[in-house]
Amino acid sequence: MKMRENALAGTGKVFRFSLQQYFKSAATYVMLGIMMLGAAGSVLMMSLGMSRGEEMGSDAKTVYILNESPYAIDPAGMPEYVQAALTEESMEDALQRLDKGETDGVAIRIAMDGETGMWKATAYTGEKSEVTQGEAQNLAACCAALVEEARYAALGVSPMQMGIALAPVSTSVESEEDYRAEEDEDDQSARQVGGSAYSILIFMLVSFSTSFIVRAVVQEKSSKLVELLMVSVKPLALITGKILAAMCLVVAGMLCSGLGLVLARTVMKLLGKGSGMATAGLGSLLQGLNGPGVLAVLVSVLLGYVSYAIIAGISGACCSTETESDSASSGAMLISMVGYMAGMATAWMKAGTAIRVLCLIPFVSVYIAPSRFLMGDIGFGWLALGWLLQALVALLLVKLCAAVYGALMIHKGERVKPKQILAMMKGGAKA
Repeated sequence: MKMRENALAGTGKVFRFSLQQYFKSAATYVMLGIMMLGAAGSVLMMSLGMSRGEEMGSDAKTVYILNESPYAIDPAGMPEYVQAALTEESMEDALQRLDKGETDGVAIRIAMDGETGMWKATAYTGEKSEVTQGEAQNLAACCAALVEEARYAALGVSPMQMGIALAPVSTSVESEEDYRAEEDEDDQSARQVGGSAYSILIFMLVSFSTSFIVRAVVQEKSSKLVELLMVSVKPLALITGKILAAMCLVVAGMLCSGLGLVLARTVMKLLGKGSGMATAGLGSLLQGLNGPGVLAVLVSVLLGYVSYAIIAGISGACCSTETESDSASSGAMLISMVGYMAGMATAWMKAGTAIRVLCLIPFVSVYIAPSRFLMGDIGFGWLALGWLLQALVALLLVKLCAAVYGALMIHKGERVKPKQILAMMKGGAKA
């Protein structure tokens, strides 16, 4: 593709002007804040959602403990989702209280079993109780464990010695296939979370950056500012300056997203849930962020961004009024949505031919190839081949942009259709 030497002259001028306009807008700071909170929120929701199994499905809320043993137990040792307290009333009074309407209450009596001579914890529920027998049995077992701990404490056994003495030892027989299956399940869970989180972040970056480019192009065109700029700046330099300015927003967005991940990790650590599968999945990705890993992400995102940005710039130039800016973003967003859905749908898939093929498809590879490379599912050769194909698509889009962007920016009237763009390109080529 031949291009005159001065085709990019004035790019720096457009870049500085566009960047100033971006950061003068309050919407820019709102966008960056949303990206930071969105990154933190997505990880927190996945982590908290995976660690709520112990709290979900429990109908018990209140536990009355009648302790007839000589051992002092601490109700604080009961599960956190119930309010447990020692009671001095008789079991009859506790049961009457449950029968009067406490459908979520359980009364537990710790007394000597006359037949076995052992201390026994028995759970009772009211006639209209919504607490299942299994849940009541679990609460009774918790009380029995508290009595056992209190017995050892009365003998002067330290908590560490108590833990060693009470630690159970179990046996099991499994095949090698079972062992491999457990490893594969953990690996697939980490891969799914890591791949999904990466796809979400990339989709947010592409969505915000393309919408900014479309809005900026439409606003300048409708305000006739572009006519002044095109006096001293070539069309290709005009769109290149805007793409570079929007790229700065992308970098700022990536930094905000990274800050959001750090924030989420800090919150999870404060909540004592740092070992969740979501953080494990992100950890698998971050482990690959060495030199080649950083290069894989940066090059893939850069090639994908340039391609999406040129489509957004051409789409914005096809419009004559700001009311058409939303529909102008639909083209780039539709292509981006396809890549995002492919990334989310294949996050659970193991490495194979299908994954390798998807890593080569332009616009889709940016959502899949970097995370798969970091996970070790594809080699550098497949990643580089995907870069080459995406680079060829980007060059074709640059050629299209250079041929038609100037004509589109001075076009007035109805929105330009794809057939008209191709006609302008042929006309520019002949000229």
